[in-house]
Amino acid sequence: MGGILLILLFIIGFIVYVWLIRLPIKWAKNRGIEGRKLLYISIASFFVVSAIFFGKNLISYTAFKYYCKNEAGMTVYKTLEEWKQENPGVWETLKKVNDFRNYEDRDKYPDVELKKNIEGKEYGISYGLGNQRIISYYRDNNLFWGAINENIYILFDNVEKKILSKYKYYTWTNTWDTTTNRDGYRTGSVFGKVVCSPDRHKSSMYDRSFSNLSLTEEEK
Repeated sequence: MGGILLILLFIIGFIVYVWLIRLPIKWAKNRGIEGRKLLYISIASFFVVSAIFFGKNLISYTAFKYYCKNEAGMTVYKTLEEWKQENPGVWETLKKVNDFRNYEDRDKYPDVELKKNIEGKEYGISYGLGNQRIISYYRDNNLFWGAINENIYILFDNVEKKILSKYKYYTWTNTWDTTTNRDGYRTGSVFGKVVCSPDRHKSSMYDRSFSNLSLTEEEK
């Protein structure tokens, strides 16, 4: 049903697009304008109407391709083995946390910040892979009229106050595609959405390596 609706909207949009281009051309012909002047008006009409219809998408998609090429992906500042060498004996004392909601137990995790300022930006706790010291934080930014969504995951050492890794991925949604999810958020359809997520598996495995801890005696 959604696909049929999108096709109908595309057809209607195309008809309006062609009609708007023809409108100034028809106006010029009715006033006896011919030759080069009519050609210039036709070309100007095409570019003006195209800019109105597609300008945002062309600009935002160009920006999306730039971010995908230059910003997306994973940056590792410290591997697990390097962290262990710098913190001898600490690994065995950390407790595994599987669900971020567990962090809300302030008696068990009083030092874990559910929201944190990192590099001057506020991040919220993400999907909960980590422990009481090393936490995954998340932030998203809407760019270019909301057409681009920048998603940033940071694995952060709350004792050393240092970033261990940063992962960015981007989504681009056609500004004409107003498809929403069941919560009412505009997410775009398969016809109007592009995802750029290199290193996703690498990032997931890296985060899991820091949460794959043996259970402590207390948790056993």
